[in-house]
Amino acid sequence: MFRLMNLLHFLAVWFGVIAILSISPAFASEKQESPVTPKNIVYEKYISEGNFFVVLIPKGWGKKEKDFSHAYTRTGDKVFGVELSGPHNAAGCVPVEKVLGYGGEVIQIKQGNVGTFHELRIGVTNIIKADYLDEAGIKKHGLIAMLTLFIEGNPPQEKDFKVHAGQKIIMDKYLVYVEEIRGTIKGLVILRIEEISKSQYKDDARLTISVLYYEYGQFFKSYERYINLQIGTFTRLAPEKDVHITNTAVAGREAKKFEIEKFELIMLPFDPPDFKEGIMYEIVPPSKKVTVIERYIVIPAEKGFYVLNYSASPDIVKSIEGIFEKILNSFEPLIK
Repeated sequence: MFRLMNLLHFLAVWFGVIAILSISPAFASEKQESPVTPKNIVYEKYISEGNFFVVLIPKGWGKKEKDFSHAYTRTGDKVFGVELSGPHNAAGCVPVEKVLGYGGEVIQIKQGNVGTFHELRIGVTNIIKADYLDEAGIKKHGLIAMLTLFIEGNPPQEKDFKVHAGQKIIMDKYLVYVEEIRGTIKGLVILRIEEISKSQYKDDARLTISVLYYEYGQFFKSYERYINLQIGTFTRLAPEKDVHITNTAVAGREAKKFEIEKFELIMLPFDPPDFKEGIMYEIVPPSKKVTVIERYIVIPAEKGFYVLNYSASPDIVKSIEGIFEKILNSFEPLIK
């Protein structure tokens, strides 16, 4: 159960035997301060699908409005709203996948061309749409770039990579962060490159803020059940300690407030093996256990309940508080 829910469980099905591969991490570095800067955030008005609420949300952050991982659609329960991930720039009008990096030098390379960073040469040989696994081990379909990295020397080094936006790869002393992949035919890749010794890369959980409305259904028949499920999660740290649920008010309505500390497993950069025909593979990549703080505000309604929450690593919680308060203060429920 633990592996299924928190580790990458990728199954390439062919015919034959099963090979289980445990892969060593390519890189993990010292933590630095988070780049979240609340004073620079611009907000925009958001109206949920079904007109359940209105709220201000950070503009330009990653935005998910359907197929929430915690939406129990199989039981007929419905969830409406938005899940934000940030800092994260929105995509443009052409196929684009973009994730902001933390430091280093940014270079842009068109398909078929070669870019240079010190003695590192990077060629973009192709860009396609395909299935891939993101840093959390979730299967996605999107843009993939084929890169060839070359370093002069004695002997010279050359290696090919298939990468997606948000992926980090290592070549000798360099960390290459794939910030953006754009287009397919005549597309381009934007990379953030830095020397590993100077990197601010963090193996931290990604910041998320959610504003959701849950309709009562077969699974959630009360908001108390939702609260109990969050408190009872098996990933909670110190489960023997009581979680204090306090009364509060949001938009003139009574609400429940609580906070939990839990862990997540973050997949570390690694070089996947070449798959051989006739073998079934199960990949168990290297991962790092990190702590996250989750704060919840649950607002009961007649036929469901609202949930406003954030999830962040402890070192950026203070920065997030102001953003979360701005969202809370702007929140306007549109149903009783």
